[in-house]
Amino acid sequence: MIRMTLESADVDKGDRARSRFDAAHELGHLVIHGAEFWGLTEVEKQAHGFAAAFLMPRDQIYRELPQRVDWPSLFQLKRRWQVSLAALLMRARRPRSRLGQARCAGRPYDKFRRS
Repeated sequence: MIRMTLESADVDKGDRARSRFDAAHELGHLVIHGAEFWGLTEVEKQAHGFAAAFLMPRDQIYRELPQRVDWPSLFQLKRRWQVSLAALLMRARRPRSRLGQARCAGRPYDKFRRS
């Protein structure tokens, strides 16, 4: 049995959307990595990707994303999907598939990457 402490879930952020993402992120660790290898950069990216896919399934979210950055539409999607704007933008930056990377390379959400 694997137990997740409240400290690892970081539930005291006061933001329901962030708490949902954090819980899905921790679930990603359990599903992908088990109880080992937490904290490495690549492992954290994988858990983030799992959380984004879990909360915003690719086929559904990509149909709803605007083709251009449209803040009112993005805030509406944020409320609808109950995720943070940061999580929504992170999901928007991911290409639909490896084959679609070239087509999605110029998506307007790319400028919101963390530096």
